[in-house]
Amino acid sequence: EMGGQKMTTTTLMLKSKPNVTLVFNSMSKSYTETKNASGVAVKNFDIKVIGSEKVGNYNCTHVKISANGQSWDMWYAKDLPAINFPLSGQDAAATQKMIAQLKSKGITGMPVKITFAQPGNTSAAVTMLLSKFEQKNLSASLFTIPAGYNKNSVSFDAEKMKTMSPQQRKEMVMKMMKEQMKQ
Repeated sequence: EMGGQKMTTTTLMLKSKPNVTLVFNSMSKSYTETKNASGVAVKNFDIKVIGSEKVGNYNCTHVKISANGQSWDMWYAKDLPAINFPLSGQDAAATQKMIAQLKSKGITGMPVKITFAQPGNTSAAVTMLLSKFEQKNLSASLFTIPAGYNKNSVSFDAEKMKTMSPQQRKEMVMKMMKEQMKQ
């Protein structure tokens, strides 16, 4: 929920635009381009296996990963196919390094839950949870901007957000919401 209204968003990361994430808002029929941090390679991962936990219908292995002053928790279901899940701003080599380290600890499969914590906080700032998994052939149209969706004039710069104060972040989000409501 945002502003008291339910909102569905879809996120799309394309190989053709590796440093851009498109976020589609079904409520306003608009999309925002998020510029990911470019060239920020994660050098050293600290991966700690927490243990086995159930997330929804999936038996998972919970891991805590720390790198570059940030940390996140991931729950991997080994019964689901492995995917190369890139983290924002992470280059392909860093993704492969992280996957190799996870495999060396016996962690395989797909993340079904991911929580990100802001530096200095123990509670999750963002949680992503797999709600449904299906394997099927997908139409190429799913990887294009839908007809009738307009680009928001306010862009979102993930790298810039890291240096903003909480008040500046709030103002930026409010500006984006106002722009979406106009559309």
